[in-house]
Amino acid sequence: EDVRKAALHALGNRDDAASLEAIQRMAMDETAGSDLRRAAVFALSDHDEEAWPLLKAVFSSARDEEVRKAALFAMSNDDSDRVRDFLAETAIGDKDSEIARAATHALSNVLEDGDGEVLLRIIKESPDADVKKAALYQLAELDAAGSIALFQTLLKTEKDPEFRRAAVYALGNTESDEAVPVLLDIARNDTSLEIRKAAVQALGNLGTDRAQEAILDLLN
Repeated sequence: EDVRKAALHALGNRDDAASLEAIQRMAMDETAGSDLRRAAVFALSDHDEEAWPLLKAVFSSARDEEVRKAALFAMSNDDSDRVRDFLAETAIGDKDSEIARAATHALSNVLEDGDGEVLLRIIKESPDADVKKAALYQLAELDAAGSIALFQTLLKTEKDPEFRRAAVYALGNTESDEAVPVLLDIARNDTSLEIRKAAVQALGNLGTDRAQEAILDLLN
């Protein structure tokens, strides 16, 4: 198997159609081992334009969950809009919860500042709580001003307490002082005691001087 993996790697360094098709055949071979098939998938991943239809075909036809996940992450080497949209649709609509979560995580490789609406759509439309949470934490990693405004919208509109708590904790991961007034307002005024306590913990997680000042204000 190691020799076959080396052969896949060698073919992956070539750009001709015959080599890419040979790699795809191995990736789609249901009789081959999962490790070998995943090696084939990743051999395709450096060929952005050429690999896209091949990886999409592998993802659609594979029955092996690990191969399907590998195809999603391989796709994310191509940061085009079509890949972003495909991963978002998969995160929302795939019936396999593991695949939906993998698509959400793969999105982190293609999203840019200002793409928060993509994650907001996943949060609103996905039926899977874990997918929603994964999207929340990715939202916290985007540009502070845009993502924090989206968090404010979510915290005003969402009613589920577990989701709201996760959103508050995610705000604490933004590493931005922009989150301080939002969390301070929640800590003072939210109707839920648990959410108020979560906001204080999130302020502590921010760890900035301004967050520390906000925590001291809450003691007064």
